[in-house]
Amino acid sequence: EWTRAVTLRRRTVLLAEKQGAAGPWIAERYALVLALHRAGQVGEARRLGGDLLLEADRRGARRVARGLQEILASAG
Repeated sequence: EWTRAVTLRRRTVLLAEKQGAAGPWIAERYALVLALHRAGQVGEARRLGGDLLLEADRRGARRVARGLQEILASAG
């Protein structure tokens, strides 16, 4: 169930933020964007994905950036 996945991903993003490490934070935010997209919450996925894409590009997280570009392109 994607609604539950979104809820759990939000929690893991908060934990990653508290940890303060960029890598886990980016990975968890990416997973949240993906869960939001699959749950049909496309608007929020696009908003978070756009912000995260800038950060992923800045930090050189190429796989995440590529995945975000695909999600954003499919979200239209």
